[in-house]
Amino acid sequence: FVSSPSKKKHTTYILHVDMDCFFASVALLSRPDLPSTTPVAICHGSGSSGSNAELSTCNYAARSLGVRKGMWLATARRLCPGLV
Repeated sequence: FVSSPSKKKHTTYILHVDMDCFFASVALLSRPDLPSTTPVAICHGSGSSGSNAELSTCNYAARSLGVRKGMWLATARRLCPGLV
């Protein structure tokens, strides 16, 4: 006995989620005093001035001003003085 291949149609869905921006948006939740259009960056690193900190992510407001993940915080602050 040989069975025939299934004739069921399968639908494929692709979901793209920008988790980088999600983390920056979550950071804004703890600052309800800031509007959602505030440029925000999340960074990690060392140094009291933050000059040695590298950006892990940033929101779209910061990206529109040239800020990118992987950038040094000092460079990001020069591009976007209002960066939070």
